[in-house]
Amino acid sequence: MRKLIALLILIMAIFGLLTVARADSETGLAAKKPRLSQLLRKNGFYDSHTKKHVRVVKGEILVKFKPAVRPKEVRRIFTKHSLVQSKLIEKVQGHLMKIPEDKTIEEMIQELKKDPDVIYAEPNFTLQSLSTLPDDEYFDRQWATNKIELNNAWDLEKGSADVTIAVLDSGIDLEHPDLKQNIIPGYDFVNDNSDAWDDNGHGTAIAGVIGAIGNNSQGIAGVDWQSKLMPLKVVDGDGIGTYYDVAQGIIYAADHNVRIINLSIGGYAYSYALKDAVDYALSKGCVLVAAVGNDGTNAPMYPAAYEGVIGIAATDSQDRVDRNSNYGDFVDLAAPGVSIYTTEPEGKYGYNSGSSLACSHTAGLIGLILSSQPSLSRDRVEGILYNSSDYIKENKSYGRGRINAYRALLTTKGIENTDIAILDLEVVPETPFPGQETEISVTLQNQGNVKTPGSILRLYIDDVPVNNTSIPPLAPNEVIIKKFNWVPETSRKETGN
Repeated sequence: MRKLIALLILIMAIFGLLTVARADSETGLAAKKPRLSQLLRKNGFYDSHTKKHVRVVKGEILVKFKPAVRPKEVRRIFTKHSLVQSKLIEKVQGHLMKIPEDKTIEEMIQELKKDPDVIYAEPNFTLQSLSTLPDDEYFDRQWATNKIELNNAWDLEKGSADVTIAVLDSGIDLEHPDLKQNIIPGYDFVNDNSDAWDDNGHGTAIAGVIGAIGNNSQGIAGVDWQSKLMPLKVVDGDGIGTYYDVAQGIIYAADHNVRIINLSIGGYAYSYALKDAVDYALSKGCVLVAAVGNDGTNAPMYPAAYEGVIGIAATDSQDRVDRNSNYGDFVDLAAPGVSIYTTEPEGKYGYNSGSSLACSHTAGLIGLILSSQPSLSRDRVEGILYNSSDYIKENKSYGRGRINAYRALLTTKGIENTDIAILDLEVVPETPFPGQETEISVTLQNQGNVKTPGSILRLYIDDVPVNNTSIPPLAPNEVIIKKFNWVPETSRKETGN
């Protein structure tokens, strides 16, 4: 059977113009502190919220008391339970405590929960960086640039030094030639100092996607060329960090004029302490974006699953969601995250994959949006992202679509745009024989930001018009599927493949 060639022409009369659209990829910490992997409890802790066994730091818990409890009473409780305060998340009053050696974490938590003055008591959960190295053939370098229409977006906005994006991760290579111009001072919460150097590589990869300097004749171009990057080291050289350190990092960012917080990290435990930190940052107007995880499960990953955090899954160059990406109601959007070419430590470059990279593409786009309109609220930024996303065909829940930078900036700047795109063409059966009834399904989306008038979709087979159907007016981002029936001719001579 000769290969079926279908040409679809969409004709729209808009503002007196005729628009035609056609359908057509070991170095560790310098002896400052034991790695967290050496401090993890061997047996997992069962988290009742997620119903999963998760990793926790041995002998540590986080406790919060009711606001009316006086310091003297807090000290009395500490003494009663032989607790030793290690640190404090001051803004949300989360106490990091050392428990006595003769008590298990579970026993201590149960004792404290009986105290009416305690709001919560929980382990110091751990999380990890969320990227995976690809084992397949590499895509062309920076394929995502065309996929999310960055080339067009950069004509509208390239970023602003007045916008700061915090990268909560393993640190950043502070001397990388493609990054150092955009880096501002941050903090290392793992080692409690101001030197947020990357001893893992994950944070540097994330920073490159977000904000590698563009148009500088070297390396790569990040999504946002000019916004500032604040490295906040919350995971160690093994890619492991504690919820305590992440909570501290989020609060630090919120208190240092950060507009965007990138969280390409996550864990499966629900934590009240971490949620308090997230809520604190949200109350300060921060936009938080987080990776949803790479285990191919619908179990919620935190902080991505907290209310107010934008959870991001990874897609490939063909707009297929990465099979390892987590899915479910906590996923808000998808973005490029498979075989992403980005920065590496020691001034190098390489490929990386995972929802971490998808998260960083989204954080960079938010940087462009806020560079263009700094006064936008967090809710308005989310609305722009959701209403400018491109449709992706998936059976599972991967959010509202895949980000599109150009569409997002057109909406941000109030530029009217009319664009009905043909997203998918499905022929059943794929290779029909002469006389066989065939169904052709066409998926379309209004990728503009104004409502379209009615239009006509015409089907051509081998350049011969065979059918047409009307398309109703479509709201911005609306998706519609139109179907044609077609029977291949039996009288024409066919040539086999």
